[in-house]
Amino acid sequence: MDNQKLQEQVEASIRSASSVYTEAGWLAWAEGWLSGKDRTAASALIAFADAYTDANALAFAAYTDPDDDDATDIAVAYDSADHAYAAARAAEDAAEAA
Repeated sequence: MDNQKLQEQVEASIRSASSVYTEAGWLAWAEGWLSGKDRTAASALIAFADAYTDANALAFAAYTDPDDDDATDIAVAYDSADHAYAAARAAEDAAEAA
């Protein structure tokens, strides 16, 4: 895959994740990536790690109390964090490939 196509796919992934994952630090990173201000692998790795940590914490919460009334909300939050970390991981890979 050429670099332009990879960048377009990463952009689409970040925009999609930004519509559901609203953690302020991740959104700030996403805006920096989308604007071209910071497309470094290091910043993408930090965004990836933060979203990955959130996703795992939410998965643990859902696992430890599956009968909780908030289980559906937790599952949705997990899915959004999972989507965000996948987008950040793709951005990290793209930065390393550039």
